[in-house]
Amino acid sequence: MRTLALACVSLILSTPAFAGDIDDQFAAGMGGIPFGTKLDDLIAMRPGGDQHFSTSPGHRTYILDDDEPLFGIERRGMRVQYHLGKNNEVLAVALGVPYAMREQLLGQLMAMFGRYWESSSEPAVVNYNWAADKGVYVSVRASKDPKNGILEFWVRVTPPAYARR
Repeated sequence: MRTLALACVSLILSTPAFAGDIDDQFAAGMGGIPFGTKLDDLIAMRPGGDQHFSTSPGHRTYILDDDEPLFGIERRGMRVQYHLGKNNEVLAVALGVPYAMREQLLGQLMAMFGRYWESSSEPAVVNYNWAADKGVYVSVRASKDPKNGILEFWVRVTPPAYARR
């Protein structure tokens, strides 16, 4: 009986990344901000942020304090980053999550969308990527060292993904 239960748990944990529909979950954007929103509109909807240069296609990001829970995970004192495309439109959103919640965040995402399809490691960072769903991507980026750890949940789209909405 114990072996059967272990086999069932293993089967569930090894499901592909298509357990849920990422596109449906994020069709309306993130936090009430649709993908494709222009920077001026974003600032009007969510004033009080800071603008910074970025590695996004538009080389700009808009960052705000944001402590709204994510999938039931508390995010007190965290921030949200809106990364912009070449036409000053929102292409990606990154939500800061307390590093101590890393396993809970990964577990919640696997329950919603299945197991991530790849993880890649850089010298100081591990990236967990789920398969794209109709041009919508989700990922988690985590520092390897928990001391001063950084944890972010990302949702990004390719331009055709938001253009059809």
